[in-house]
Amino acid sequence: MRSKKGGNYLLSLKDNQKELLDWAKHIMRYPEDDSYEHHEVRSGWVWEWRVRVSSKLAAEMQFPGLRQVVEVQRRRVSKATGEIKEQLAYFLTSLDADAPTAYRLVRKRWGIENRLHHKRDTVFAEDKCRTRKGAQTFAALRNLLIGLLHQLEEPVLRSVRHFSANPDDLYRLLLQGT
Repeated sequence: MRSKKGGNYLLSLKDNQKELLDWAKHIMRYPEDDSYEHHEVRSGWVWEWRVRVSSKLAAEMQFPGLRQVVEVQRRRVSKATGEIKEQLAYFLTSLDADAPTAYRLVRKRWGIENRLHHKRDTVFAEDKCRTRKGAQTFAALRNLLIGLLHQLEEPVLRSVRHFSANPDDLYRLLLQGT
């Protein structure tokens, strides 16, 4: 995620970036520079976040602009059943952020991703789609439509249902932008 002001980034490390992910895990074995914990109760779950940041970077890691490694432990406990779900995530950032700032950046990033992916799955049933040929094209078209509807401040689900019944309205919207 880049800021509009400059080249700042918050890069989420995934399993397909094994070398970087292993390196970040290695860095976080050492004492962190700062840590922050946040707790809240919502939707029948107790949410707990623990964020740790470290500027202790290995000299051998050459990553442009890298300033910190961020580790986020997320834990949620069901108030009804006691079920526990945990997640551990790592990020690289070009910022010199304290742990509370890193927490806010990560939450903002997850919020954006969750809103987009939730809409893509609930409105377009993307997780159920088994299309292999042209999958990227379909994903791009879905994103285009969601973005256009957001820009026009139209409700996505209701609009997609309307367009399913009235495809000419969708063509008109795409061609005219209104």
